[in-house]
Amino acid sequence: MTKIDPNDKEGEMYYKKMFPLLIGLTIVSVLLAACGTGQPTPIPTQVPPAATSVPAPTATPTLSVTESVPEWDLVVFGDSRTGMGQWPGMYADHIENDLDIKVNLHYKHEGGQDSDALLANLREDDKLRALVREAEVVTVWTGGMRAKYAYTSKGMSCDRLLEAMDRDLGAIVAEILALRGSNDTIIHLFEDYHFQIEHQKELGFFEDKKACVEGVNAIVHQVSAEYGTLVVPVYTAFNGPDGDQDPEG
Repeated sequence: MTKIDPNDKEGEMYYKKMFPLLIGLTIVSVLLAACGTGQPTPIPTQVPPAATSVPAPTATPTLSVTESVPEWDLVVFGDSRTGMGQWPGMYADHIENDLDIKVNLHYKHEGGQDSDALLANLREDDKLRALVREAEVVTVWTGGMRAKYAYTSKGMSCDRLLEAMDRDLGAIVAEILALRGSNDTIIHLFEDYHFQIEHQKELGFFEDKKACVEGVNAIVHQVSAEYGTLVVPVYTAFNGPDGDQDPEG
């Protein structure tokens, strides 16, 4: 990305307006690439027995396949970053144009929401549970806020974040599948990424933060393999193949 002169106020304002859009375009492009064919065709999701470390879902998922419907619901879970760049709307538009169906977009992200709060909402909020039962497509991007606050100028351990993600993410997916029952469901799990990399290097905890984000992403891929979901590879898209590129730089 183009460097912005800090003294160029007009350029700085343009960058602040354009950066979220660039983030959104990048997310939706890697999201579609994660689909394989680029078409959001219903994908039957295999549900293995719940691991002992994952709380059992509150409903019983089944594996039978049902016919597609002419109108889909897309539910977007995450924290405040989830709506950056308006990528959920772009993805909904793609499904509508690609399959010639109507897509109802439901933003269910909350600022600061982490995996434990999302799981609790899925289990306790009757309106949310009813919405998920009707959702053909669900995206889940969680864990990032803990990663953000896990580090200060002195650095901190990432263990609590990884423990929470290992405990909650599989349970979140199992809960979604349980609510969907016998209906096919496309589930996208998002990798995480990091930013302000040069600042982190100056403070001396970049490598720790990088290891933390990669630990989160390892759990995302593990859960995806267990439950047959798709993964949106935003880490490589934003931070490069070595994980050391700054998306803002």
